[in-house]
Amino acid sequence: MSIWRDKERKEWVYSFRWAGERHTKRGHKTRAAALDAQEAKKRSLKFGRKQTPNGMALSLAASHYLDFAERRFAQKTYQYKKMILKKFMEHLGDREMEEIRPVQVQEFLLTRPSNHNFNVTRKEISTFWNYITKTMNLPVHNPCHNIDRMPEKEFIKYIPPQNDVLKLLMAAGEHRPMLQVIIGTLGRIDEVLRMRWQDVDFKTRSVRLWTRKNKDGSWRHRDIPMNESLLEILKGLHEKREQEEWVFYNRQTGSRYNRRPKIMPTVCRRAKIKPFGYHSLRHFAASTLAHDPKVAKKTISGLLGHLSLATTEIYLHSIEDSQREAVKALDGILVATFGCESEAKDAVLAETAERKGLK
Repeated sequence: MSIWRDKERKEWVYSFRWAGERHTKRGHKTRAAALDAQEAKKRSLKFGRKQTPNGMALSLAASHYLDFAERRFAQKTYQYKKMILKKFMEHLGDREMEEIRPVQVQEFLLTRPSNHNFNVTRKEISTFWNYITKTMNLPVHNPCHNIDRMPEKEFIKYIPPQNDVLKLLMAAGEHRPMLQVIIGTLGRIDEVLRMRWQDVDFKTRSVRLWTRKNKDGSWRHRDIPMNESLLEILKGLHEKREQEEWVFYNRQTGSRYNRRPKIMPTVCRRAKIKPFGYHSLRHFAASTLAHDPKVAKKTISGLLGHLSLATTEIYLHSIEDSQREAVKALDGILVATFGCESEAKDAVLAETAERKGLK
């Protein structure tokens, strides 16, 4: 709610978001007074601008979109969208959306540090624009539709070799169980850190992982079967648990861990291996399964929690069997030339000598 009563202080409070910033004011004696103060504050932030039938101020549009994005997306995604729109407004200033032209948006995009960042920012602005024109029913053309993507080098995600993963686990110390669970469940780091003991079923030997990685951003789960190793690892953690809720418990906060960004760089350095992140362990586990002919791609996709096999293909980095069969047709040509280097060289020398003789 944007207006509520603080029972302890016995006062009314308003709080709302505008252009990505939160505005809060306390001390109002009645709800009506808080509502009037909130509306007055909003008017002052609009700099006298009013929404017209054909337009809307960029700041007002950004505020609407960010209010939606804060509830729709994960906090990290929301903060990124907020940062993009803040930079966009700093570059263009607050103006009517109908006044913004493709060339002005492109000038902003060209300030981005790389072609990849250009394309990502273009996509974010386009998403924002589509949301506003759809929800506010504004007849405003999306300027990003007139801006071409920049070429960028394909990013090949690093999959650590098995020896490096083993070295990592050996050097991980107290963090080893968490890394083992990531590999054993093929889970994302956030999914693993969100695990509760109620998600671990030792009777059915399964683990429930929760994610918002889907089309509408809703929390959804998938159940991962436990093999013998994962079962023993989780039993060991369960026996040593200090509370009944979180599998990976943070004593300092009394809750779960959130990100743990320093662990992987530290352990990789200790193991003296090429540095990689948590997500590379997920790629490693998926690729390991892909090398087993008994494991279908659809099975791997389900374990990863992907809604599309195309997404799973990115993880597998595999070469299709049909492609391997196709290139065998070239074997005859290549084999026929083996050992012919000296014969070809002698033929060239003989031809050269013959031409000199003619001269």
